Amino acid sequence: VNHRVGNSLQLVSSFMSLQMRHVSDQGAKDALRESQARIEAVAHVHRRLYTSGDMSQVAMHEYLEGLMDELSKSIGPDDG
Repeated sequence: VNHRVGNSLQLVSSFMSLQMRHVSDQGAKDALRESQARIEAVAHVHRRLYTSGDMSQVAMHEYLEGLMDELSKSIGPDDG
């Protein structure tokens, strides 16, 4: 199941890449790119969970910290 989830996330990301090639509006491309980055962030965290040694327990602090870090990277630098 975990492998299928990872593959599905990768498939969605790939579909978004294909769609970006056919979109001429820069705003739409930016939105697709941001969505793709968020999907890849979730896929990265999922991969970290899936490849951890013990799948019967999750260190929530580490998991959430990693998720927040990945999502922050997907959003980009803070302009404010």
